[in-house]
Amino acid sequence: MLAPSPKTTTDILADERWQLVQRIVSSPPFQKSTRLRELLEHVTERTIHGHAHELTEQQIGSTLFHKPLGYSSLEDSSVRVHARQLRLKLHEYFDEEGRNEPLILSIPKGSYTPMFKPATKAASPIAEGTLGVSTAASWGSEAILAWTLCGILIIVCTVLLYRSVRHGTPGLTESATKPPWPFSQVFDSRHQTLIVVADSNYGMFRILTSQRGSLDQYLRRDFLRSSSKLKPVGADLRLNEYMTNSMLTSFADVADVATLLEMAGPLQKQASVRYPRDLAMRDLDHDNYVLIGSPGSNPWVSIFQNKLNFRESEGIVGNSAKAFVNTNPLPG
Repeated sequence: MLAPSPKTTTDILADERWQLVQRIVSSPPFQKSTRLRELLEHVTERTIHGHAHELTEQQIGSTLFHKPLGYSSLEDSSVRVHARQLRLKLHEYFDEEGRNEPLILSIPKGSYTPMFKPATKAASPIAEGTLGVSTAASWGSEAILAWTLCGILIIVCTVLLYRSVRHGTPGLTESATKPPWPFSQVFDSRHQTLIVVADSNYGMFRILTSQRGSLDQYLRRDFLRSSSKLKPVGADLRLNEYMTNSMLTSFADVADVATLLEMAGPLQKQASVRYPRDLAMRDLDHDNYVLIGSPGSNPWVSIFQNKLNFRESEGIVGNSAKAFVNTNPLPG
């Protein structure tokens, strides 16, 4: 028996699952992340063509994320991180813009295969006259009780509102959605906020090579392998490979992220955590962003060095104490 031939380009364009994915990747939640769009299109295309069984972390990492063949997924969690972000974005889409979609797309945890199912239809209203007389009578007494409770609730709410206004308490909507200053300048409902943690591997690389480093060097992605001062063998070679393929940050940065998300309150869904190597210059065009670390561990900070009142200064990389220079000291 011959295996079915793969679908042609025309077939996939006519597939309602692919059409749904195209609407999703064109929606606002996906406009700022090329990697998430590519990931969703990749897993959908493989599924439609009957290759869902090939969708493993290793396959996605090497094919889509350009990881070296045989890389350790235990040490490099970038595929899992992006899959987690993709699931959150899908929830956001179907809760808002895609709430009327005929199909629902989800990616179960522990899998990279997209699942499609028809949207649940709202229950049809009960035809008039199908309720019995006894039910109607019961409903009448329950309605009286319900209206009585509503009246009591209105009185209580009125009293609470009066006391709130009298004591100058901010309104519920304002306090519930707006974080305290200065975080209100970073988190808002109209923009995505990118929290970019430091790259600890880059910091170690600078110390091992005594190089100051730069954003231009960092953006080449292969700075660890291409360094003429770092030609390790044996155990050092394994360390170099580990630093190249893994994504490490400090516990302090994790604590900072947790604090920022707590301060964001209900606007947490507007925030996402990014690793510096996954950031592109275009990501800084329209979003809010928080850069954690110094230029020595997060090269993106160097873009704004000339705008900072306090700048990090170091002598010999890895062999001298760091200091912060006040570039605009107050007189006196």
